[in-house]
Amino acid sequence: MNINYPIIRRRIRGVEFTRSARGFSETELLEAKFSSISFARKKGILVDGLRKTTVPENVEKLKSIANKILNTKGNESKSTKDKDQMISTVVNNKPNEAIINK
Repeated sequence: MNINYPIIRRRIRGVEFTRSARGFSETELLEAKFSSISFARKKGILVDGLRKTTVPENVEKLKSIANKILNTKGNESKSTKDKDQMISTVVNNKPNEAIINK
């Protein structure tokens, strides 16, 4: 079973079965502090609008996914700042090099 897939537990005649689900329920998303369902879908998280149950393991998975999203979001902004600094130094050095070459 894949780590990012949600699970469903059901009990039939005293025997508990676990299987993979089609997506996370809305209540699981809200407990994991996702702002909206559309935001989760844009980030590639599977959402099943028909499910009403909440499984604690699914909430924990969503919290770890949310932490990964926040960490990559912060790294992207840092990397773009570094790229902007590199571009500005190259742009500032080009006119000086052009003047020296003439």
